Amino acid sequence: MPKETDRLKLPLPLGNENVTRESINRIFEKIDVGVATRESILIPAESDLNSYITEGEYYCPTNATVGTLANSPVGVAFHLTIERHAGVVQTLTTFEPSNLQVFQRNYYVGWGPWIKVPTRDDIEEVKVYTDQKIGEIVINDASITDKGIVQLSNAVDGTREDLAATEKAVRDARVAAEKNIKDYTDVTLDQSNLWGTI
Repeated sequence: MPKETDRLKLPLPLGNENVTRESINRIFEKIDVGVATRESILIPAESDLNSYITEGEYYCPTNATVGTLANSPVGVAFHLTIERHAGVVQTLTTFEPSNLQVFQRNYYVGWGPWIKVPTRDDIEEVKVYTDQKIGEIVINDASITDKGIVQLSNAVDGTREDLAATEKAVRDARVAAEKNIKDYTDVTLDQSNLWGTI
């Protein structure tokens, strides 16, 4: 008896067969049947979705049956896709055309929570809400006592209290102060030299 492939159970050559058109056609027909007719598997009543970890397509066609299931995020009929990664991901899609909902969760060592995948409508609703809230925000000008919007200034000799100094203004003020100290020191030293010579 020849060995077979794991999934489609195709015969593996032993090395001593005569290859004919008929044998090749049988293999192609088996591939076609195995791939093209893969059907979703019915999830029966009283099932636990935590036990569904085999890659494939599953479905639960009635709300009444869904009501008997353990670990379902919804109470309505759905389709379930299971895909492999380091563990598995379950994607559950409800059947209602006017209220399509998608939920996902991961299994790796244990199950994560079901997360509702946002629809385009959900995202648009959040965007409209966010835009509205941003439009309502009013930020006053800052003062010594209140936080708020501040204008920057490069001035080093101003007296206003509603502007903030830039890095350049601080540097210019430091350079001016250093020059003033140097000039004062030079003048003082020159005067002390004058008194010292008398």
